[in-house]
Amino acid sequence: MKKNQRLEYLVQVTIIEVRDLKGKDKSGTCDPFIKITVGNLPPQVTTTRTAANTAVFNQSFTFTGLHMNTIEFEQFEIKIECFDLKQFGSNQLVGIYSVGISTLYRNPGHEIFNKWLSLNDQKAGVEPQGFLLASAYVISPTDRPPVHDINENNVEEEPDEFGGVPDDQLDPEQLKRRLDKKNQIAIVSKPEIRGKSYQLMVNLVKAEDLPLMGYGGLDSFVSVRAGGFTQITATMKNQQKPQYLARLMFPLHFPFFNDKIVIRVWDKRSCMSDTYITTIPEIPSENDFFNINFLQSKGGVMPFRWLNLYGIPFDERPSNFEKTFFKYKQSIVGTDYMGRLLISLNLSQSEKPELSIVPLTTQREPSIDRYRKLKDCGESVQVYFRIGGFLLRSESAFIKPEKVSKYKNQKEQPKQENKQGITYIWQDKKIPFDQERLELPQDKQQIPDMIISLYNEKKKRVAYIRIPYVSQDLNVNRPKWYTFKSVKQSDNYDIPHSFFLVNIMLRPESFFTASMPRLIVKRDLTQRYQLDACFYAGYDLCPDCYSEETMVTFSMKIGAEYIKLEDNEIKKGKNPIWNKRFQLLVIIDMNLEFASNIIIHFQNVDPTKNKWYQNNEVGSIVLSPLQCKYDDDNMEPQYNFYHIQREGNSAGRILAAFKLKKINKNEGGDIKRVQPLFKEEDFEPQYVQLPIFGVRNLKTKMKDPQIIVKVPIPDGEYNIDKDIKLVEAQQFQLENDTSWFGGGILDPNFLKVVNLQVHLPKISLIFYPQIEIELFDAKNKNERYICSIPLVDQNTQADPLEVDQAKKFFENGKKFEIQDNEGVMEDLTEQDATVQQHKPEINDIKADGKISHKQSAKPSLRQTQLKKPIEEDHHDPDKEKTFKEKQTEKQTFKSSVTTNAENSTKASSVINETLLTKGILNVEVNEMEDLIMTQEDLVDVKKLNKQKQSRLLQLLKAQPKTYKYKDQLKLQVKREVEKLKSATNISEKTFMKQANEPDEGEGFDYGREVLKGPYEDELAKNIPFKRFPLYRLSSSKYGVIGNPTDAVIKGDVKLLSEKNFKSVTQPKNTKKSRKTKKNFQMNLNQKLDYKFNIFEQDFLDYFRTPIKLKVRLYILRCLNLAAQSQNIDMYHKMAGLDAICSADSYPEIFIGQSTQDSQDLIKHITDQDRPILNTLSPNFFRMYELDAELPTDWKLVLHIKNKSMFDSTIGSIQIDIEDRIVGEEKLKQRIAYTVYRDRFVMDSESDIVKYDDTANGEKYRNFLNGQITNLTQLIENFDKKFSVPVEYKDLKIEGRNQASQGTVEMFLEVLPTDLAREIEPAPLNPPVPQEYEVRLIIWETFEIPKVATKKVVDIMLRVAMDPTATGTDKEVSKETDVHNGSENGDGSFSYRMKFPLVIPCSFPRLKMSVYDFSPFGTNENMGEATISLRPILNRLKRDGKFEMEPTRVKLSHPNFPGQNRGQVLIQMDILTKPAADGQPVGDAQDEPNVNPYLVKPTEGRGLADFFKGAGFGMGNFMLYVKIFAGLFVTVLAVMILFVKPGILVN
Repeated sequence: MKKNQRLEYLVQVTIIEVRDLKGKDKSGTCDPFIKITVGNLPPQVTTTRTAANTAVFNQSFTFTGLHMNTIEFEQFEIKIECFDLKQFGSNQLVGIYSVGISTLYRNPGHEIFNKWLSLNDQKAGVEPQGFLLASAYVISPTDRPPVHDINENNVEEEPDEFGGVPDDQLDPEQLKRRLDKKNQIAIVSKPEIRGKSYQLMVNLVKAEDLPLMGYGGLDSFVSVRAGGFTQITATMKNQQKPQYLARLMFPLHFPFFNDKIVIRVWDKRSCMSDTYITTIPEIPSENDFFNINFLQSKGGVMPFRWLNLYGIPFDERPSNFEKTFFKYKQSIVGTDYMGRLLISLNLSQSEKPELSIVPLTTQREPSIDRYRKLKDCGESVQVYFRIGGFLLRSESAFIKPEKVSKYKNQKEQPKQENKQGITYIWQDKKIPFDQERLELPQDKQQIPDMIISLYNEKKKRVAYIRIPYVSQDLNVNRPKWYTFKSVKQSDNYDIPHSFFLVNIMLRPESFFTASMPRLIVKRDLTQRYQLDACFYAGYDLCPDCYSEETMVTFSMKIGAEYIKLEDNEIKKGKNPIWNKRFQLLVIIDMNLEFASNIIIHFQNVDPTKNKWYQNNEVGSIVLSPLQCKYDDDNMEPQYNFYHIQREGNSAGRILAAFKLKKINKNEGGDIKRVQPLFKEEDFEPQYVQLPIFGVRNLKTKMKDPQIIVKVPIPDGEYNIDKDIKLVEAQQFQLENDTSWFGGGILDPNFLKVVNLQVHLPKISLIFYPQIEIELFDAKNKNERYICSIPLVDQNTQADPLEVDQAKKFFENGKKFEIQDNEGVMEDLTEQDATVQQHKPEINDIKADGKISHKQSAKPSLRQTQLKKPIEEDHHDPDKEKTFKEKQTEKQTFKSSVTTNAENSTKASSVINETLLTKGILNVEVNEMEDLIMTQEDLVDVKKLNKQKQSRLLQLLKAQPKTYKYKDQLKLQVKREVEKLKSATNISEKTFMKQANEPDEGEGFDYGREVLKGPYEDELAKNIPFKRFPLYRLSSSKYGVIGNPTDAVIKGDVKLLSEKNFKSVTQPKNTKKSRKTKKNFQMNLNQKLDYKFNIFEQDFLDYFRTPIKLKVRLYILRCLNLAAQSQNIDMYHKMAGLDAICSADSYPEIFIGQSTQDSQDLIKHITDQDRPILNTLSPNFFRMYELDAELPTDWKLVLHIKNKSMFDSTIGSIQIDIEDRIVGEEKLKQRIAYTVYRDRFVMDSESDIVKYDDTANGEKYRNFLNGQITNLTQLIENFDKKFSVPVEYKDLKIEGRNQASQGTVEMFLEVLPTDLAREIEPAPLNPPVPQEYEVRLIIWETFEIPKVATKKVVDIMLRVAMDPTATGTDKEVSKETDVHNGSENGDGSFSYRMKFPLVIPCSFPRLKMSVYDFSPFGTNENMGEATISLRPILNRLKRDGKFEMEPTRVKLSHPNFPGQNRGQVLIQMDILTKPAADGQPVGDAQDEPNVNPYLVKPTEGRGLADFFKGAGFGMGNFMLYVKIFAGLFVTVLAVMILFVKPGILVN
């Protein structure tokens, strides 16, 4: 992927909850909302929660249209900010957390799932200001979104005190504590974020050679961002060599979800925005020192080193006007040297990391060395050479006069569209020779790149070349061609500005010796060469022409001379085999570096294309003479694929080889010979079998579809099969179609096995041709498609390794891109052979054919442009291998406990494994001393194992009989027992539930296998045909073959020798052959396997008769749908913010192309009257049954739509029903049974068999009857327990290359109608809502703290049930009365509250807050506790009730960490709704006041208590009377004197 090309990504962020937010209000609470910013997209916000330090949001936000190039991919972040809402002022920041997009993408599944993140405010220091629970993922169009089944979404309410260690690894006391805790309510506590803290120190010493940024002076400063914090150095006034001498210290916490260190250099400006100079690193990577994970892997130290700065000069940066009207773009890679910066990095573990800037007291400059630079250039206008702060200039150059062509017959010269550029040379043929001595760093990695700039006559820089020191070009003492790039870049980034011939060497002085020969270059000296041009074949020529319109010839240009390659036989077609060797005499420059390129021009000379208004140019291939020169003249030329280029596109490719051989003046004469490459005996005749099932996914209907299959042959043009007819049913449909518009069919079926002879070369597989298939509408010539199928990997007799190499050679030959000659950027990594820089390509294939173990996580743009391989072999070994390697890498982080005492603890191993499943690769775990298994424990392992076996069996017996997971638990227990019996080493894998996983009874039972992906991946190995993509011919914007489409041909390809072909194509048991020929012979004792064989015509004929099916679609849930509408507070809406976080979704289903149901068949269902409202993860749990007839109704389309005024489609899924029939092994075998039975029935009814009175005839009839009976029984005894797994399908927008819009959790049953009658639909058992009533009694409070300004506290409690648990999505809250004037914080209430509870729910919680009541102001929050009912839900479902004895609940407050904020004595009963209705109770002390009877307290309820709490104590009663009396007299006097002055007189 080019660095400046952008891919589109989709990001989805889920904000689940916040805990322990620092209260920003006077009341000690805050009104939090979350603001999310992704890259350069507009931010989105959640709704606001009022008066909450712990709050649940449970909102998901979709960010689409995020386009990023390579650098932006590494630099962009997901910024999550928590604010306290202020209605009449600026919102106050609580804390912030940032997640790097590239870091997130490299996590397993490209996600973080249910992760606690600490919120920090830089102004408040390093102490967390709260905690945020969130999930997020980022995907490209080629990625699948992460999926989690319904049992994975449970949020851990409180950290497990044993670190998630499985039950079987705890001692009895620890196990008892854990089990007791599971039967009690849980207090939602401060989340425990596992991991270590680190201190990052960025040491900035000084900078040199900084450029002026358009002003008279330079006031520079440096900003550094790491771990979500940003710090800047002091500004150095008017200095181009500033001394910063600053140490910037950053706190970091493991795991690192943002692993980038970004350093920027700025020019300080007053009264305007600061001017950006450059960024370090220039090209970010996961393998440089500015990646925190990489820095940690290298010991956490990058010593002092010079970092070279590259950027865009200020006067060359395109203005907004140029960007708008001239489409100029700013280069993402530096075009010039911008100075250098001396810096070091240090990362070390620290218990108390700091956020500060301190002076730098120690430093160390890198060593320097002397280098010599030699330049020797063929002159161009004026050229500047720059290395760091050293600048060298060349002399001026002048335009070279053009030579007149020696080609005599000017009329025969091909017309060329490309205009020749202007060439500049030195007038003096004597080449200047300069050597310059430079002082550069001794470390090669710190040496700056060489910048060669091209200036025009106005001394303005117009182009540049950037050559890194590590380039091999600087090692060789010879002239080389370099490519200039324009400093003003547009969309056509790949087009070079010009070319420069120069000899440059840059090496240490020790490299240049006194005896080193001086290179003397003599110009205009020619040499005779023999050029061998071997043209074997063309592939996919002329993507804008049909096969019958393609007749390609070629000519060659060397310098100003054209050479027409004579060939009497001009072949038609897009894939011709020329098989020609041309030997030519050429006279070119003696120094091949100076020689003109060899240009091969291709023309289409077909008469239909040779019109005056048509351009018959196909394109050209440009070869450097150096490419054609071999060291050994006797060496045979090497064949390669060469793309014919036209206007930056590929117009086809040729398989050819070229060789230049130097000859003497007396040799050769006028050489011009043509001869075949391979003789007739070098080819072997074979046969191609191509069963064509049909065409799928056409977008335009065809009224008369035709298919032609052809294979090129060396001694002719093509072997062609045109006799491929449409199936009878579709022919009848077209013949009776009387519509003027819209008629035709979209999915023609042909159902024929095509047999063609092909001649294959014996010498190598790379010369194998490809089959050409053309699909067209005979009544509409504009509807034409083409398909090419290579035969290179169809040879089953050849060595598999040779086949694999030939296939890779062929596939690599399809790749086309204009080469980017830009060198590798500065390497910021250590000199380590194990660390390599890679371009961001997914399929990083080395020369030896192996896959690189180190792959960049950035997906390649090529994946989104190229279609899937032509032969989709269902199993990609490269991808499979990569997956296994990744799993191996993950396993290296795990540890297991063995008898070796040196191994780490098993508890740490399980924690590692748990964290790995949550998406953290580089896991660190603190040792747990109380869980370490010593050597003494390992000696007694057998004894412990027996005890565990007994305990496991007792646990199983203790389970109730109605326990629906009993069978599953038995299996787990058996596995555990077997493991314990045979274990001498304790394996890390466990079958029992971990402590932080949901209880077995709480999880949802799918009742079948669950696949974390589409079922097609499992069916692929059983599907008997492949998909070959169809391309549409186009005159513009074509690809390697043509414009890619979604249409495919279903079929397969097989190569057969002549002998094998005759054996398989001998007459079968057709009706004609049975009457005229003897039946085929077989061994009656042979056991038949009845395999499905698509290469036999009988199996294709089976589908000619419509097959009626029942299609049952079970939609369970949708996950992470792309948001369609806003759910935003009016305050935020008026502020111009967005909150795209909602959808009202429903499904719509189509079978085939029908939009309406027929009288007897249901092919369309819409559920728009039952949408699931206001959620991005709706639970449907619905089944839909439809009808289908194969092969016409071959697909099912599921649309998930958004209900609105104008319903819109969120995403669609297309499922191939044919694949479900022939890919499911049992159903495919049933078809094979049917085909064989019909074959035997027809054979038994033939006259030859029926009237054969011989003994063999009788025996054969008995054999046939036995086979028919056996097959009938096999068909009838089909497994009625047939089950398909749950799968996850991605939602896509049809016709758009966008990332997935969500995932559907579903399963699909496709059954023949006769089977569907016998197999009942699968039962869907969704989690049924169960209603309960929670009865909470607040008895007393203890030790509630007082406000600092008061001597007593007025205690009031507020309790609220979370909106997700009420069944109405609205919070239910209730308040107690007030206990006034408590001096010691104790209060009595005896207050009953009732709350509805509906399960299952996401957050079954009660939030209890204690306030200091104020009659004249805001109540102040003194402490709070959130009670989670999740641990008791399993028990509640089982028993139908829950009772909790009076229990003290401790209170806490995030503003007072570690302090005792009091306790509340509560009692709780939970009953089912019917039981609660049968035993009603009242709120507070209202009637019916029973179970238990509550006495209304009198303490703290009197008037004196009220005045005491308000500050009016009874001890100062007379003082208060005097004060009130004085106030009354004063008010009365004011009234008399000023308001009613005459009141006393009147």
